[in-house]
Amino acid sequence: MSRPRLLLCVAIVLAPLAGWVALYRLSDDLLRPPRPRLADPPGSAPGVSAGSLRGLGATGVPSASLPATPADLGLPFREVSFQGGDGLTARGWYIPAPDAVGSVVILHGNASNRRAGLSFAPSLHAAGFALLLFDFTGRGDSDGEFCTYGWREAEDARQAARLAARLAPGVPVALLGRSLGAAVAILAAADPQDAPIDAVVADSSFASLADLVALRRAEMHIPAWPFEPLYYAVVRLRSGFDPRSIDVERAARRVSVPVLLLHGTEDRDIPFEHSQRIAAALAGPHDFVPIPGSGHNGVRPAEILERIRSFLATTLRGEAHRIEI
Repeated sequence: MSRPRLLLCVAIVLAPLAGWVALYRLSDDLLRPPRPRLADPPGSAPGVSAGSLRGLGATGVPSASLPATPADLGLPFREVSFQGGDGLTARGWYIPAPDAVGSVVILHGNASNRRAGLSFAPSLHAAGFALLLFDFTGRGDSDGEFCTYGWREAEDARQAARLAARLAPGVPVALLGRSLGAAVAILAAADPQDAPIDAVVADSSFASLADLVALRRAEMHIPAWPFEPLYYAVVRLRSGFDPRSIDVERAARRVSVPVLLLHGTEDRDIPFEHSQRIAAALAGPHDFVPIPGSGHNGVRPAEILERIRSFLATTLRGEAHRIEI
């Protein structure tokens, strides 16, 4: 065989292998974003790399300014665990409140863990809310390998709501999430399966995971075909879920509980229009609060934290009155 023909044969054999390796690595960016654990110092997890799908609305690792545990904030807590999606064990912290007026389950972003929820803890606990902060399955110190963007995490949230209701019986339960956590909160509220979900706060949710994948692909100058069908096939083969099935905008039409939507107007990871689409789709009562000048991982100012506290206090206290009746 002549040398040119030999090289052609080698190229024919290696090209599919190289393509598979590239797709595998890109699917890893989606399925395995940075995974900080409690043993890691805050802010120490690897960041989002340029030129990858890893920046898919990644809520950054817990800030180095955050405390390590609720005890550092002077809050009582205990370790809890429960069965989440796919029967995997989820682990978290429960912060009780004397004479709780409600319970708030705090849901973190895809490159974060339960520690991120500590930014909300002091004001919400002072307002009389018991708090449950946990790591999604496949994230933090919980069991599981992959992040599935709501496919499995919605069940994590439902089970967490059930646990919160058992730990503080007789009071309403809200879900409060940011980025991935916001999307999961809406997905769980759309299909509660008898989980006690009485209100939702969703900060910077995506409307469609497939739209985010398409946005990142376009930024990398990769043509939609044949990349997307092959990419989705690899993700589905590895994890069991199809990113095209994660449609928060569509799910929002089935949400009947009150929802507070928040989104930074300068968000470059999950564009502001994603929450606009969700707001337009929501069937039940809702408020939409833009956060001027804020990006995806921007620190939420005091007035936004107060808006969240006020929404939960008004909504959950009203729901508690309905339950008592």
